[in-house]
Amino acid sequence: MAAQPSLPHAVSGATLAHLEQLIDGFTAGAILIDTAGAILWANAAARAMHGMEHTEQLGATADDYCQRFCLRLRGGRRLQAREYPIMKLLAGESFDDMVVEVMRKGDEEPR
Repeated sequence: MAAQPSLPHAVSGATLAHLEQLIDGFTAGAILIDTAGAILWANAAARAMHGMEHTEQLGATADDYCQRFCLRLRGGRRLQAREYPIMKLLAGESFDDMVVEVMRKGDEEPR
């Protein structure tokens, strides 16, 4: 298995290593995006819930992500792309405790 790339060098040295270690230890999935929508990094939980080994497999951008994955709420309602957490963040919207089920486009059952 190839090594997961490090976070971009927005911060350096021990601070970056500590941040990576903290985020990668989350049990919840965390995807780091820049303000233009580029997907920069995903922790192990995010990669696992999407069934991917590498961040790049999520897509290069938030738009790519929306083309590759379907999200739905626990009650079964499918979200429109603009309702995806990644798109809400890019639009400057906040949300609390949003739990979604993830499916690759074309799959019948969520992960």
